[in-house]
Amino acid sequence: MKKTIKIIISILIVLFTIILTTKTQANYQSIYQSSTSKYKKERANDWINKIRNMESDGEVMGLTETKQDDTLLTNGSSNNIDVHMAKNTEWGAMAILSASTEYGKQGEGTNRYVYSGSGLKTTTGNVYGIYITSNPVWTAAGGNDFINNTMDSRYIDRYDAGTKETKPGDALLEWHEKTYQTFLNSVTYGYTRGESSGIFTFYPYSYNSTLSARACMVMGQGF
Repeated sequence: MKKTIKIIISILIVLFTIILTTKTQANYQSIYQSSTSKYKKERANDWINKIRNMESDGEVMGLTETKQDDTLLTNGSSNNIDVHMAKNTEWGAMAILSASTEYGKQGEGTNRYVYSGSGLKTTTGNVYGIYITSNPVWTAAGGNDFINNTMDSRYIDRYDAGTKETKPGDALLEWHEKTYQTFLNSVTYGYTRGESSGIFTFYPYSYNSTLSARACMVMGQGF
C-alpha cells in the first residue's frame, strides 16, 4: 500500500510540473532506442515532424488530426491529444524526479545517477518508472537556426548559443556530478540528454547528427 501511495504521489508531481507550463492533464513518454539496428536514427527536425504526425490520418495512433506545417499547432478543432518530441525541460523534469530520495532511484550508492548498479535502469528503480538507456537522445531544444523558427514554443525550447542559458526545469545546472555538461556553442546545434555518464548529462550536437528521440503525449482540453 505504501509503495502504491508513493507511485501515485510521484505521478501527481510530474503532472503538476507539466501543468504549470503547458496546462496539460496527463503525460506519457516513449523511446526510440538507438542501441538496436531495428530502430532508425533521425535528425532532430525529422523526429519532430514524424512524432507530430503520429496523430495524423493513417498513422500509428489511428487519429485524423491535421496540423499547420509552420507552427505544428493543430489545424482546426482539437482532439484533446497532443503528441510531440520531448523538450529539454520535459527531460529535465524527469531527471529531477529520478533524483528524489523518496520517489526516484537509479542504481545504488555512487551509481545512483548513472547507467550501472543493481536494479532496473528506470527513474524509479522499478517497472513503473521511465526506462533510461546509455545512448544520447535528442530533445526539442537548440539554437535559433537549429530547428524551424516558426515552430510554436509549445514544441521547442530555444536557447541563445554561446551562453550558459538555462530554463526552469531543464536541469542544466550542477546536478549530481554529471560528467558531460556542455552548453550550446552554435545556433545550428541542439541539446541531447542522457549519455552513459548519467541522466543529468547534456551535450550539443549539430543539426545533421542522427540520434534517437522520445515522444511525449499530452492529454487535456483544447489541444
